[in-house]
Amino acid sequence: MSVIRIRFTETSAVRNLLVSCGMHEGRPLLVRDHGLYLMFQPRLDDDPLVAYAEGCDPRRDDGWMDQSAILGHDDFVEVLAIPEDAIAKMAGLMADENTLLEIEFEHGATTPRMIRVFSRR
Repeated sequence: MSVIRIRFTETSAVRNLLVSCGMHEGRPLLVRDHGLYLMFQPRLDDDPLVAYAEGCDPRRDDGWMDQSAILGHDDFVEVLAIPEDAIAKMAGLMADENTLLEIEFEHGATTPRMIRVFSRR
């Protein structure tokens, strides 16, 4: 079975989102609608925090629609069931601007197989 990897390279946006998840004991959402992005909304009256996947930001990426369909053409929201201690560790690692977040999926799935943070160097 083939593997799909999605990278989130907006380090500060990902870090802010993860820090907010930790502060509010929440979980990030992976959303596919007008782009493909991570989202967290601490409270209903707050603006959501968003971090777009590489190539999937409709405000900046010309091919965002095709790139966003890497997990299929249907819209979805997937809660990423990441333990609190892992969220805190990932947020700490994302303090380095040379890091990125990568989520790996098996082809046809929207539930991640693996989530990792690593250096671009």
